[in-house]
Amino acid sequence: METVGRPGLRDQDEPGPRPLRPSTRRRAGDLLRRVRTAEPDAPQGKAWRPAGRPARLRATYTRTHGVRHMLAALDLATGRMLYRIRNRKRWGEFLDLLKVLRRTYPGQRLYVILDNFSPHKRAEVLTWCAGNNVELVFIPTNASWLNWIEAEFAALRYYALNGTDHRSHDEQGQAIARYVRWRNARARPKRGFAINSKIRSPDWQANYQAKVSC
Repeated sequence: METVGRPGLRDQDEPGPRPLRPSTRRRAGDLLRRVRTAEPDAPQGKAWRPAGRPARLRATYTRTHGVRHMLAALDLATGRMLYRIRNRKRWGEFLDLLKVLRRTYPGQRLYVILDNFSPHKRAEVLTWCAGNNVELVFIPTNASWLNWIEAEFAALRYYALNGTDHRSHDEQGQAIARYVRWRNARARPKRGFAINSKIRSPDWQANYQAKVSC
């Protein structure tokens, strides 16, 4: 945590909903083991299947188990991530996360960097922030890449979710929790965002300001 009295910077965002495939059939990995047992001389590539039996992932357009939403914040001073998983993603859930951040980082002004999702601008949220020393810093529209937490979501999807076939939301949540514990144990302060990017150029910044003021 930063020294008490210094402003705390926190990136905040909510990735897309986390669906489950609507079936209780065994996972693809179980099927692969059964195929290898029946045909031990078969090639061992992880995507191999017998002729006419391609590897398949079940569709998610019928979400009989519903979806879950992950609301998360990234502490730029330590690199650690704090998150909550909820059934909905409304202003109430967002405000609850802000209250958790306020309790976690007391005694300093919090700057929360986030996008222009409408629940973030709800009157109740803005009123609470004004009374609790929290400032919401909204990034420009269509510029989500400016929020450092987006890269963390990409890593989470890659290491914890891609190619999975979780049988329940609890199981999916456990996979997310294992990854977050692992990354937080190895977290480092976030510094030097887009060091070599053209957005660091004074000329580019001046031109950008001129464009947005038109």
